[in-house]
Amino acid sequence: ALPASVTHMDDMAFSDCKSLSAITLSEQLVEIGMQTFMDCINLKEITIPDGVTSIGEYAFASCKALTAVILPDGVSSMGNSVFSGCHALRSVALPSGLTSIPANAFHWCLSLTSVTIPDSVTSVGLGAFMNCTALESLILPEGVTEIGDHAFEECTSLASIVIPRSMTHFGFSMYFHCNDLADLYYGGTLEEFRALGSSAYEGLSYVVRHFYSETEPTEAGNYWHYVDGVVTEW
Repeated sequence: ALPASVTHMDDMAFSDCKSLSAITLSEQLVEIGMQTFMDCINLKEITIPDGVTSIGEYAFASCKALTAVILPDGVSSMGNSVFSGCHALRSVALPSGLTSIPANAFHWCLSLTSVTIPDSVTSVGLGAFMNCTALESLILPEGVTEIGDHAFEECTSLASIVIPRSMTHFGFSMYFHCNDLADLYYGGTLEEFRALGSSAYEGLSYVVRHFYSETEPTEAGNYWHYVDGVVTEW
C-alpha cells in the first residue's frame, strides 16, 4: 500500500514491475502520471480512488493481466493509449465527467466485451477501439460529434453500433475489417445521415442501417427506438 500522504504518482513509478500483482493506492491520490504502471504484466486488479481526476498516457498500457477497471466519476482527463495492450481487460466503466476518449485508449484490448460510454463524451479519438476483437456492440451517446480515424478498425466481432444524431465528423477507415458488422442504428433520419457525407457509411454497403423514430412509423423501412435503454427495432 502507498502512504496515505501520496497525492501524485510520478511518471513511470512502477513501470515494468513484472512481479506486481496488486496494489492499494492512497485515498488522497489525485493524479496518476504517464506510464505509471506500463508493462506491469502481472497486475490483475486495481482500485482507483475517488479523488483521482487525471490519468496520464500509457498509464496502464500492456498490463496484460488486468481484467476490469472502474474509473471514478471525477476523472476528467485520460492520456493517449491509457489501456492499450491490456489483453485480458473485459469491461470498463468510464467516468461520467469524461468528455473525450483519447487516441488508442483501448487499442489491442483483445478481451474487451463491454464498455459503457457516458453522456458527457463528445469525441472518440483515433484508433480508440482498434483491434478490440471481442467487442460485439457499442452505443455512442447523443452528444458525440466526432469519431477519429480507424476508431473501430479490426473490431472483427462488432455486430451492432449506435451512431447519434449529434455526429458531424466521421474518421477515415472507421469500420475497416469490421466483417461482422450487421446493423447500424442512427439517431436521426435517412436524409440527415446522407447529409453527413460518404465518410459516414464508408465500407458499409453490406450493413443494414436503421433510423430513429420515437413513434411506430407508418412507412416501410428500418426503424428503431429505445425501450428501457435497450435498442429495439420497430
